[in-house]
Amino acid sequence: MNPLEKYNIKDESGIHYKSKILNIAFTLRMEISPSDPDDRNNFKLDFRINELMSSLFNQWQFVIETYQRLHYLFTELNKYSNVLEPKKKITDYDFYSLKHELDFRDYSYLFIISLKTYLDMFACLIDIIINQQVRNEQNLPDLWNLGKKIDSVELNSEINKLKDKTLYPWIFCIKETRDRLIHRGYLLKLNNRLKSENLIIQVFHGIDFSPHKELINIGDLFDSFMLDMPLIEEKISNILIEEVELLKDRHIYEKTYSFGDLVNDFIYNDKLKITPQ
Repeated sequence: MNPLEKYNIKDESGIHYKSKILNIAFTLRMEISPSDPDDRNNFKLDFRINELMSSLFNQWQFVIETYQRLHYLFTELNKYSNVLEPKKKITDYDFYSLKHELDFRDYSYLFIISLKTYLDMFACLIDIIINQQVRNEQNLPDLWNLGKKIDSVELNSEINKLKDKTLYPWIFCIKETRDRLIHRGYLLKLNNRLKSENLIIQVFHGIDFSPHKELINIGDLFDSFMLDMPLIEEKISNILIEEVELLKDRHIYEKTYSFGDLVNDFIYNDKLKITPQ
């Protein structure tokens, strides 16, 4: 389980997020920004894009913060001895894990839910960029039904790859675990019994007597998310730039979102242009 510093997103001023899909969405907002106050369609579209952009960043922030908290709890746990000392009924390691059992459960739950919601918001942004249509909330897509709302063959091909369990097992794991937690009454608990480099969370239902355990390696899941998403965004964003008329041959704004303590902020450079590869 790696610290955030490994991912080059954290420094003394805070934690920073660069997202190509957000760059594309912001550029589209600049292109459709209504100058006429009576232009209600573009006003609604601009407002909804802004909402979805904020939601994507918020979910990314939740993913980072919950992972950061889990890393702290796990690091603290590994400081304790798992050797039973005389006159003690349980080890110090077990005592800490029991004391923080609910913390491990709750932050793991929030971590999984935030990851899945991030992917949902990612799908919503793809949809509104390509279709430029404001949908009612009950009709907003996720990755698993997004293809029904998109005509682009190339874009659909990339989206279908994300649903391929062999290509992106972590995405399948997130969806399956989230569905079990929300719809099927499953729970989470810490599975580590000895010191380890990996934080393992068990997904279980009811009284846990099953010999087959569903286990999630939190560090591996986060690592896959941090390494794969920029590449996924790059491929899909380049397709959007080529296929959306308002984005062709336009300067793509490059933004950086940041958060730290109680402050969220963003900056952008309107002189930078992202050129499709």
